[in-house]
Amino acid sequence: MLPSFNRGTRLRPADSDQPLRPSKQRLRPVALAVTLVMAVQAGVIVQGTGAAIALAKDTETTKPPATSKDLGPATAASEAAARLKAKIQNRRIEVTEARSETSSAFVNADGTVTSEMYSGPIRFKEDDGSWHDVDPTLAVSADGSISAKGHPHGLTLAGKKPAPKALKATGVANASAGVPLVTIEDRAGRPMELGWYGSLPTPTIEGAESTVARYKNVMPATDMLIESTRTGYEQFLELKDRSAVDVNGQVSYSLQAKGLKAKVHDDGSVTFTDSKGKAAGILPSPVMWDARTDKNSGEHTRTAKVGVKVTQDGDRITIALTPDAGFLADEKTQFPVTIDPSINVGASFDTFVQEGHTTDQSTSTDLKIGNNGSSQVARSLLSFPMKNITGKQVTAAKLNLFAYHSWSCTAKGWDLYSTGAPSTSTRWTAQPSWGTKYATSTQTKGFSSSCNDGWVNVDATSLAQTWAANGNATNHLGLRASDESDPYGWKRFNSGNAASNTPYLSVTYNSIPNVPTLIAPAAAASTNVTTPTLSAKALDGDGSQVKFDFEVWASNGTSALRTGTTAYVASGAQASWKPTALPAGSYKWRARASDATANSAYAPFRTLTVDTTAPATTAVSSTDFPASQWSGTPDDAGNFTGTFRFTPPTSDVKEVQWKLDSGTWQSLPTTGTAVTTKPVFRAGKHTVTARTKDAAGNISAETGYTFSAGSGAALLTPGTVTAPRAALS
Repeated sequence: MLPSFNRGTRLRPADSDQPLRPSKQRLRPVALAVTLVMAVQAGVIVQGTGAAIALAKDTETTKPPATSKDLGPATAASEAAARLKAKIQNRRIEVTEARSETSSAFVNADGTVTSEMYSGPIRFKEDDGSWHDVDPTLAVSADGSISAKGHPHGLTLAGKKPAPKALKATGVANASAGVPLVTIEDRAGRPMELGWYGSLPTPTIEGAESTVARYKNVMPATDMLIESTRTGYEQFLELKDRSAVDVNGQVSYSLQAKGLKAKVHDDGSVTFTDSKGKAAGILPSPVMWDARTDKNSGEHTRTAKVGVKVTQDGDRITIALTPDAGFLADEKTQFPVTIDPSINVGASFDTFVQEGHTTDQSTSTDLKIGNNGSSQVARSLLSFPMKNITGKQVTAAKLNLFAYHSWSCTAKGWDLYSTGAPSTSTRWTAQPSWGTKYATSTQTKGFSSSCNDGWVNVDATSLAQTWAANGNATNHLGLRASDESDPYGWKRFNSGNAASNTPYLSVTYNSIPNVPTLIAPAAAASTNVTTPTLSAKALDGDGSQVKFDFEVWASNGTSALRTGTTAYVASGAQASWKPTALPAGSYKWRARASDATANSAYAPFRTLTVDTTAPATTAVSSTDFPASQWSGTPDDAGNFTGTFRFTPPTSDVKEVQWKLDSGTWQSLPTTGTAVTTKPVFRAGKHTVTARTKDAAGNISAETGYTFSAGSGAALLTPGTVTAPRAALS
C-alpha cells in the first residue's frame, strides 16, 4: 500500500494531449536524491452505525444555502424536534442524538429521514460525551510533541528524544523498550505505544494537509515520516541513497500493547488477541515494491516479500522487518522502494482484492476496480452497518466514492453487487460470494482536468431496499468494472482509512407505519347494529399523520365486501369508520395504516357477527315465594328475602336481566344455564320481571313473576294498610 502522501505522479497516456501533472491527492515533497522508503503503518479503525438523497459532493461538509433570514444551526437534539424544525424551516435538520462515529441522520422537510453511513470515522466522542469532527491535521504542542487536532484515538507523536539506554545500534532491539514514538488508544481505550530504537530529532510538519511529521536523519541517510490518518497512522523510513541500505538490513520497533498476545502465521501475517482469545488486530503480510509504476494504472510493477519476526516479552512486542536483500541489490530496482506492513485493530471494514496480491488490503487507503493493464484485475468490497433501515421504506440510496485515479476520462461502466462478508482473510483467490448485480455507473474522475479528482456515485436504491427487508445489522457490497478485460475501466478510490473523503452510503427512507391495533369491536364480537363502528390506532415511526384502510369480508369470503378509508389522524390517535348496512351474518374485518408514502401490513382479521334477531324469553320461579301466594317471614328490620331462579334459553344468550317492581335492570351473565338471585324487599305484593339479552345486544320479550310477601289477609293490598285489623289464623 502506498503511503497516503506518496501517491506518486499520474502520467498521461502516450497518445494524450493532456499535460503531465502530479496527483492533487496526498502529495509530499519529493527529495532530489533517489530515496528508499521503508514503511510501517498502523491503522486503528472504529466501527459506527446510521439516510438524504445522495448526491455527489466535492467536500465532506456542505454549507446550507444563504437565506434572507438567519435560521440558526440546522440541528436538533431529537428526531421529534428535528421533524418539527424541518417542517417549519423547510430545510434538512440533523438529529444530533443519532450521531455515531461513522454516521449522521437528518430529517428532511418532506418528513423522510436520511442516513449517511461512512466506511471510516467522521467524528469521535470525548470523555465528556461531546462529539468532535475528525481532524488528522498535526500541530506542535507546548512540550515539543506533536498531536492530531482531532483524532478518534488521541494520536500523539514524540518530540525530540534521546536514544534509550544501553542502545547498541540504531534500529536494533535491546532489552528495553524503544523510545516512545507514537502513542494511540485502541477501540477499547487501551494505550498502544510504538517505540523506536534510537534518538529522535525535533520533527517538522509537512504535507499538503499538514498531516506528516518528518524526523530527519534518524539513521544514516534515513528520515522517518509518520502520517496522521483518520483511522490511525502510517510510519515510513525513507532511505535516501544506497549507503542507507547497508545499515537498514533489518529494522526493529517495539510495540507496547497491554493484554494482547501476538502470533505469527505461515503467510507472514501476525494476529493480536486479548486474554479471552478474541481477535484484537492483525498485521498483514508485509510487501515491498520499487518506484516503477505503470503510467496509466499507477500500479507498482515490481514487488517482493518482506521478512517479519515477532518476539514478545509480557506486554512488549518486538517487530523486526527484513527487506528482500536480493530485491534491493538488483540493479533493475528503482528507488524509492516502499515496505508496507500495517496494523489494523479496528472493526469498520473495506478492502480490495487483486490478482497477484496475496496479502490483506483492509488497512489500505485505496480501493481499486478493473484491469490495471497488466491483466491484473481488482475488485473492492465494503461493509456498512444498516440496522437503522431495517423495516423502512427506502426511497433513494447512493454509494459515494472519491475517485483520485482513472485510466482516462473515458466513461466506462462499473457495477454494484451484493456480496457475502469480506474479512482480513479475503484475497483474490478467497473472495466472498458475489450475489445480484444491482446497478451500473459510468461516472469517471481522477485522470486530468477534464475529469478532475472528485466524487462519483452509483444508484444503490434497489440494494438498500433489499437490505431493509433482510433485517441484517451489517450488510456488504462489492464493486467491479463492467468489463474486466478493458484497462479503460481501471479506477482507484479513497478507502475508509484515507485521511479525507471516505466512502459513504446515503439512504433516504420513510418509516412504514406500525401494523394497526384494532380497538373495537372486540375479537369475536356480536352486534345488532348493521352499520357497526370499526376503530383502530397505529404509530408512525416518523411521527407523521396516518389514515386507515378498513375492509369487511364474509367470514368465509375471499375478498372484501365493504371497504373505506378514514381521514388522517395524529400518530397513535384512534380513527373510526362505519361500513354501509350489513345483512345479518358472520364477518371478519381488518385495517392497515398509511402515512401517504407507505402502507403498513394489514392487522390480523377479527371476526364479527351481525345479529338482529331477539333471543327466546327467560322463565322465572321461586320456591321461597311461590307465584300469587303470601309467603315469607321478615327479619328484625321487617325485610324479606328469598331465592328467585331464572331459566334462560339454552343458546343465543349472554346474560339474564331482571328487576324488582319498577327498579333498575340488573344483569346475571350466563351462556344458557339457570342463574339465581336473592333480592331484599318489604311486605306486600311484588313483581320480578326478567328478559334475555344475547351477545349482539338483542333483548327478548319480558317475563313477569308476581308474588306476595307477608302473612296474608292482614293486608287488603300488600304494602297498604287501610285500617287496624286482627290477623286471621
